[in-house]
Amino acid sequence: EVCAKHGNMKEAMKYLVKVSPEQKVKCLVKVGERKKAAETAFENKNEEELSYVLSKCGPSDKQLVDTIRGMKQQMSRR
Repeated sequence: EVCAKHGNMKEAMKYLVKVSPEQKVKCLVKVGERKKAAETAFENKNEEELSYVLSKCGPSDKQLVDTIRGMKQQMSRR
């Protein structure tokens, strides 16, 4: 969090391996890795985490928004 707070995202990425699985998606979003966060949430089969990532997407993330919606549809079919 300290690295991200100071804009050093490259350094922050080094610490992601030490983050608990419950916090990983939020930390990925915090360092600007929304696509990786969505993939992690999908791997975790966690629709709530996918919704969180979706809520952090902006207008320039249209492709990612579509991908996340597709992931959510796949999860609801299972």
